[in-house]
Amino acid sequence: ALGYQITGDDILRDIALRAADRMLSFMHPQADLICCVYPQRADLYGRIVGSSIIDVMANLQLLWWASTESRQSPYAEAAIRHAERTLDLLVRPDGSSFQVVDFDLQTGQVLGRGTIHGFDDNTCWSRGQAWGIYGFALAAHVTGAPRFVQATRHLSDYYLKKVPGDKVPYWDFEDPAIPKAVRDSSAAAITCAAWLLYCADTPS
Repeated sequence: ALGYQITGDDILRDIALRAADRMLSFMHPQADLICCVYPQRADLYGRIVGSSIIDVMANLQLLWWASTESRQSPYAEAAIRHAERTLDLLVRPDGSSFQVVDFDLQTGQVLGRGTIHGFDDNTCWSRGQAWGIYGFALAAHVTGAPRFVQATRHLSDYYLKKVPGDKVPYWDFEDPAIPKAVRDSSAAAITCAAWLLYCADTPS
């Protein structure tokens, strides 16, 4: 998609639209989430389950682009449904986030929530938090929906409360090894990109 925007090459446009169609095919109709399957999650439930991760919020950019480029609504509709469901299931009341939600592949029923890359299921992986901030800032930019604007602020408030003075977060905000824990500069860069987008839309 970016290559097409830069070069105007229709071959790249077609590839990007096919990718968006493929992404759309992963939308689980009952769970209202873009679905991935992680075989290791099956060990928690004794069977293969569907999962969705907060990282997908950043990938919705492809669906937003495809909706504008093709002038077809299913792409944007799926992106909105996924973002709303992610907000309901993966953002905690204090503004921190789970990374993953698992659900029954047949019914879409939620089975559990946790993390794949963080310290613990009940902690907050900083890069996942950054993907959430970026994804909701992007959703707010495209739709103007107050709920997505508020989600961006809510996740950002938690990030700012937890980040150390140099604004480069620890890899997990709750790692008991802090302040000797590893830092994640990628999480800082993603969050900065989100705030630049957010502030351009809401200067106040």
